Amino acid sequence: RSVLVILIVAALGLLTRFALKSHSLELVHVVVVNAVAQKAPDDYPRQKVYQAFADCLKQVEEGQNQDQYLQHLQTISHALEKVQYLESKEVDALLEDLLCD
Repeated sequence: RSVLVILIVAALGLLTRFALKSHSLELVHVVVVNAVAQKAPDDYPRQKVYQAFADCLKQVEEGQNQDQYLQHLQTISHALEKVQYLESKEVDALLEDLLCD
């Protein structure tokens, strides 16, 4: 009976790992987009942030550079951890520097 429980837990662990691995790009993407939108100035158009990232994700999913984009999102995420607010020009620069293609 213990062996059965261990096998079930191991199978669930592998399934969870596979599911998270296959959706890691989307998860990191959502976290970064929300962080940028929250740290942007109040008068900055949020739709511009969401649209730029959505367009970029669409291009990346159609291409072969998903790993590069994921690395870029992680770099952005680490940089955002160090700041509380972004200025408009910083958000504009960040959106212009997205690695989509």
